Amino acid sequence: MSLPSPQLPAPLAAAIEARLEGRSQSALRERANELSQRYRSRKPTIETIRDETDALAYAATRMPATYAAIVTALGRLNPHSPDEL
Repeated sequence: MSLPSPQLPAPLAAAIEARLEGRSQSALRERANELSQRYRSRKPTIETIRDETDALAYAATRMPATYAAIVTALGRLNPHSPDEL
């Protein structure tokens, strides 16, 4: 059994790209940097993603890696039965 692709599904990636169009790249970069700093300080997500710009910065910079990590981890568990873990 092959593992699913760790890349975001094409429709989701396209939707994110469409929402990013026309947005200030410098503002998104600034927000992405702020998000990284808040994550490193371990603040709860509710305080981390405060508005649409934060959500888009997350979707563009952190979501692809988080998605890939989750898909990879779950894909590696898939062939094992609970008795084998």
